[in-house]
Amino acid sequence: MVSPVLDRQGTDGGFKFIWAEEDRAMWRSRIMHRATYEERLAEEAQRLKEQAKKAAFGRERDLLLRKARQAETAAHVNEWITSPGLMSPK
Repeated sequence: MVSPVLDRQGTDGGFKFIWAEEDRAMWRSRIMHRATYEERLAEEAQRLKEQAKKAAFGRERDLLLRKARQAETAAHVNEWITSPGLMSPK
C-alpha cells in the first residue's frame, strides 16, 4: 500500500491526506443500518411469508417459505453465536 501524500490545504494551515486512486479502491465502505441484523432478518422472514400467502401453491410459494425459514434460522443462529454465555474453547 502506498503511503498517503501530505498536502497543505486551506487558510487554517491544516493538513489533509491525499490518497492515490488505487488506495481509495481498497477502502471498505460502511453502511449504517436502521435496524439490527436480527430485526432485519425477522422483517425479511415476515415479508417472505406475506408473499407466500399471496402466491399460488407450487414451486414459487415453496421457495418463498424456504427462504423465510432460512432467515428465521439465521436469526436464531446469530443470537446463539452472539450470546454472552457462549465461550471460546481454551
